[in-house]
Amino acid sequence: MSKLATTFKEEITRLGRKEARRIAGPLKRRVTSLERVVREQRKALDLLSRQAAAALNRATHPAPASAAGYESDRARLTPANIRKMRTKLRLSQAQFATLAGVTPVAVYFWESGKTKPRGRTRESLVSLRAIGVREAMRRLEDPASNPAVPKRRRNKRRKRANAVAVRRPQVTARGPRRTRRARG
Repeated sequence: MSKLATTFKEEITRLGRKEARRIAGPLKRRVTSLERVVREQRKALDLLSRQAAAALNRATHPAPASAAGYESDRARLTPANIRKMRTKLRLSQAQFATLAGVTPVAVYFWESGKTKPRGRTRESLVSLRAIGVREAMRRLEDPASNPAVPKRRRNKRRKRANAVAVRRPQVTARGPRRTRRARG
């Protein structure tokens, strides 16, 4: 009898577990889906609270009138930083100068610390910090897409002086000789 009792007991236990799984299975799936919904809602709540804090911060601390000028004034453009920016973009000094809208000599002076970029040139360098190698190459290939500072024009007086040859007589101990072009 004892064997029959244990067999009945094991069978009842097995059927009880089976019935419990049948009832609990859909409930477990429902709980899992509700937990997923709660996680998504927590993420959305965190995002909204961060956006609200940022909006409150912007409202209490307004940005300066000229954000671009303000950004370029605050940017640290040391000779090492300029060289690092150029090497990060994998550019020669001439290519970097083309992107910045200056001459290669200006880039050399910046990197050696002899001069510092100022004004619109400084702003263009700050904007170059945000681009990558591909964008730099694209701007070099298509000059129309390069928003660099236009190169300064030469002085008109200087241009005229070079264009018009001034002739001065050359006087020696023996007297006047042939005239030659004067350098201006």
